[in-house]
Amino acid sequence: MEETIQNINSSTNFCSTVKLEGLQFDIWTNGVHGIGISGDHDHIGYELQTVLSGQYCVTFADQQMQLGDPDTLCLIPPGCSHRCSDMGENTRQIAIDFSLRRKTEQTTAMTAAAELLPLDKPLLLTGEAPLCNALRQFVRELESPGMGSGLMVELLLQQIMLLLLRALKSRSDNQGASSEPGDD
Repeated sequence: MEETIQNINSSTNFCSTVKLEGLQFDIWTNGVHGIGISGDHDHIGYELQTVLSGQYCVTFADQQMQLGDPDTLCLIPPGCSHRCSDMGENTRQIAIDFSLRRKTEQTTAMTAAAELLPLDKPLLLTGEAPLCNALRQFVRELESPGMGSGLMVELLLQQIMLLLLRALKSRSDNQGASSEPGDD
């Protein structure tokens, strides 16, 4: 998908709570913005970011992740220092920050998938078209509200969190199937 979201209102701030089978996600975003070279920083929660146009690089202490593919996301754990720099003109990204609370002691498929969230290293998730498309639709609803936009935004946030958990589960299943006993 090569669609580019343009005319983004960079002042769009948003926060919400999403509950999914024993989990509670507290989500916030400062909207869509261009990429300049940001200083090193970290967040109190997770940060999920994807490119909307152009390409940029997220730099960590020991690695770099390039985002330019429309189906690629970067998931950064809490407290993980990073900085972003653009790699061309008209680069735009969406970043959603979230914290997670387990609301039940009972284990469900979703609470088990939430255990797969990275604790200290960022993840590059590739080939995640449904998740990236949901993020782009979230941006459209924030920028061009229509009838029922509040409800649509809430449903999209549920979808985004569910698709993220599915991506983590699928990644774990694929790594488990390909690793030899004793490999880390």
